[in-house]
Amino acid sequence: MRKVRIDLLVIVAVALPILAACSAGSTGNTPGGPTPFPMARLYVANDGGNGVVQIFAPPFSGTSTPVVQFEDGTSKDIDDVAFDTTGRLYVGNFGQDKVDVFTPPFTNASTSSFSITVGTGPEGIDLDILGNLYVANRTTGNVTIYNAPLSGTSTAATTITTGLSQPIGLKIHAASLYVADNTHGYVAVYNAPFTSSSAPAVTIPAPGAWGIGFDPSGNLWVCSTASSVSEFKPPFTNSSTPAITITGTLSNPLYPAFDAAGNLYVSDETDVQVFLPPLSSASTSSFDIPTLDSNGIRFGP
Repeated sequence: MRKVRIDLLVIVAVALPILAACSAGSTGNTPGGPTPFPMARLYVANDGGNGVVQIFAPPFSGTSTPVVQFEDGTSKDIDDVAFDTTGRLYVGNFGQDKVDVFTPPFTNASTSSFSITVGTGPEGIDLDILGNLYVANRTTGNVTIYNAPLSGTSTAATTITTGLSQPIGLKIHAASLYVADNTHGYVAVYNAPFTSSSAPAVTIPAPGAWGIGFDPSGNLWVCSTASSVSEFKPPFTNSSTPAITITGTLSNPLYPAFDAAGNLYVSDETDVQVFLPPLSSASTSSFDIPTLDSNGIRFGP
């Protein structure tokens, strides 16, 4: 569900299908390299007055229920989830302008170990292999970077503003920073090293861009407010066009995610729709997993 917080807020949902490949475990790729643990479970940030993290374990099906479920403090407005290489869970807390950090093992009684104050209206979050945290701040219109080691007293080491107005989805991929900007209708690509004077090397046209993700082959997938998710193939340029665009039964797609087998998961408010390869513009979901009101999703330990 997209809702208002002064500006438009989005909510992303995703749950998992019944796939043998998933049962074997998805490959976990923290930006910059593989994580040292199997990424078999699906983590869902639920918004819409819930503020709940749900964890689904394989084997997945349309009737899957969470094996773990816990609230993120007093906030009812959480947007995205990410992991560092130790397996700690980071939750973007849009309602309280912070990122909450949870230490495994996760249980129904989990509470955050510490919180990092970030910009106003954090949406997409990600970490690189070194443990640096990247946050797309929707309301302040920038990306802030926090250097490892992270703690409750961490402050932004770098703030990127050039090329951004309403940043939403964010991913680190192949040493570059990808940011979906909904107002500009593109995905801005920044090359390392990142500084406060960084400007996009490329802007990939993507009207209505919201959440973004990469498949195992390195193709970029962009959810759009036009009720679709599109694939863009590298090399990316200022004139890139979608290779395919899936609408299917999508109504409000927010964030995409992939397992190791290349199965596509799209959060779509109250469920996560699962699309099996080969993917094409004619693809429809094979099944959906109900969630509370899902927003950001990620495979994790």
